[in-house]
Formats: sequence, C-alpha cells, structure tokens
Amino acid sequence: MGSHVNKGGLFQSDKYPTCPAGKFPMSTHDPMAQDLIWAYAQRRRAVDSELTEDLEACLRMAGFKPTPWLTGVEEVELRMRAQAARTGEGPALSGYDAERLLATLHNGRGTWQRTLREADDKIEAAQSHVAELEEELKTARAQALKEAAVVGFDEVAVPVGDVVRRIKGELNTILALTQVGHVLVTKLGAK
Repeated sequence: MGSHVNKGGLFQSDKYPTCPAGKFPMSTHDPMAQDLIWAYAQRRRAVDSELTEDLEACLRMAGFKPTPWLTGVEEVELRMRAQAARTGEGPALSGYDAERLLATLHNGRGTWQRTLREADDKIEAAQSHVAELEEELKTARAQALKEAAVVGFDEVAVPVGDVVRRIKGELNTILALTQVGHVLVTKLGAK
C-alpha cells in the first residue's frame, strides 16, 4: 500500500499527522478542493442545512465562485429534491439551488435536454437500422426463393434461416432498447 495508508488500512495524512486516521483534510482555501467541498455541502443540505450554509459562506469568503451550471449528478439530485419538496416529502430548494436548476434547464445544458436529444437520435437511428434490416430480410427471402426454384428447397432453407434469425434477433434487441429508452425518458420527464 501507499505511504498514506496506515497498518489498519485507513488513510493517514502525512501533511497533517494530527488529523485522525480515516479522515481526509480539505481546505476551503484550496482551489483544487473548493468545488468538491461545495458539492459535499449541497449533498449534506437535507441532513444539516447549517453546515451547508457555513461551508458555502466560507468558500465564498475564500474567493470560490460556484458555477451556475449543474453537473449531471447535481441536476438529478436537485430534480429529486425538488420533486420531494413538491410532494411535501422534503424541504424546499434554496434560492441558489433553484436558480442553478432553472439556469441549467433554461439554457438547454441540462441532463434532461441532453437525454431527450440523445434518446431521439438513438430512436431515429434504431428505426433507420430496422428499415435496413427489413429490406435485407426481403432481399434474402427473394434470393432464397430464386435459389430454391433452381436447386431445391432443402439446400437453401438453412442459410436463409440463419439470416432471418440474425435479423430478427437484431430487430428484437433494437426494439427492446428503444422501449427502455422511452421508459427512461418518460420517468425523467415525470421528475
């Protein structure tokens, strides 16, 4: 193991030896840690809103300016918290969180818009692929009928059957993925 892991398998800071084992010190003044501390504060808001507010205040005093855009994970978390607030199962979003969620959604940078665009693109590509496979199946059937007339049906049945099974398998996979995509898009839309 590395030099930061003690004999008990816990992290031990060499820079801050008085920090208890298993704890990782982070500074609100460290630019590399500020966004991580901010994200942690947002996750802790429902459990300890005072801690969240204090961490946010310290980070701002240290010069941290949180981005107005949400990451995909933050957006999903905020959507879930907003849904919980609407149903009375959780506290309302802070003004800052609501503003970030609205800014992200309004500017089309949100996971939801990307998910819809990606789902639409994949559905369109799947439908195009299905059309190509159906055309390939028609061509294979027509060719099989021609060959069957020349050499006899039994000799052609096996190769055509393989092509048909492969195409039907691909069609079923595409249709299943399309259905999963629709379910996900519908569930995300409901939140």
